Amino acid sequence: MVSAEELRAFVDRVVGSAPTAPVTNAEEEYLPANRSVQIRALLARRLLREGELEASLAYFDNPETREQAQRYVAARKATGAFTRVGQARAWFEAAEVARWHGLQIMGFEGDPDYHSWGGDYDLNSPITWDEDYNPVYNARSDLKIEGPWTSDDERQRVAASRAQPLERFHYRMVAAAHAGKAADVLPPRSQAFAAVLCEGTRWLIDHQPEDAQKIYKRYLREGPYVPWGASFGRECPAPDFAKVEGEIRAQWLRKAGRVAIFAVPIALLLGVGLWWRRRRSAA
Repeated sequence: MVSAEELRAFVDRVVGSAPTAPVTNAEEEYLPANRSVQIRALLARRLLREGELEASLAYFDNPETREQAQRYVAARKATGAFTRVGQARAWFEAAEVARWHGLQIMGFEGDPDYHSWGGDYDLNSPITWDEDYNPVYNARSDLKIEGPWTSDDERQRVAASRAQPLERFHYRMVAAAHAGKAADVLPPRSQAFAAVLCEGTRWLIDHQPEDAQKIYKRYLREGPYVPWGASFGRECPAPDFAKVEGEIRAQWLRKAGRVAIFAVPIALLLGVGLWWRRRRSAA
């Protein structure tokens, strides 16, 4: 197991730069014939996961995948926007990219995402079945590093690079967390607050039901009544950020108007007082 920097040094020294011919989706799904493309993409996803957002872009050779990675990086950078609604827009954009393109831009090659098989198989599934054949979602455990050719150092390296969180399709959890950050900077009683939490619930409801329940309970505690509440987590409208901006603007204008009611008479009195004082001084 190598660190991200060790892998990057190997790719730069041995694998080399991007191929001159364009890389198509067919070649990338999911073991490309050009192994340099595969290992460069593996490095790109790891760099992005570990927060090296800008650096990761140079190693995505598939134009479509690189475009999605660029969208994600741009959204993450925009989370520092001046307005809270601007921050919410950016967090939700990052959430959507992570949910729908997470396997390609940040998925683990092996456990727990299995990018190498397009996410179709799980060799470390913790799910068991009860006597009625209902799934039981147990906590996922990390892969065991065993055998005569392993060492404590390798086990420590593997543990240090484990998925955060350690869940199947971990990028869905990342997406839901980003949606939660969008909610954090939105007015709790707004439609947008409810809508971003609805999406976060929808992304987890079938695979991480307990985590989906936590998001839903947050909505029940803090969110507004919405007419689509009965299908919360199943059918979600787009968050209306423009409406939130309009409501915030209207609140600001109302506050400014209330201030003006008191400020204008006071300013007039001060003006009259100053005029009278100057008149007496001139006399």
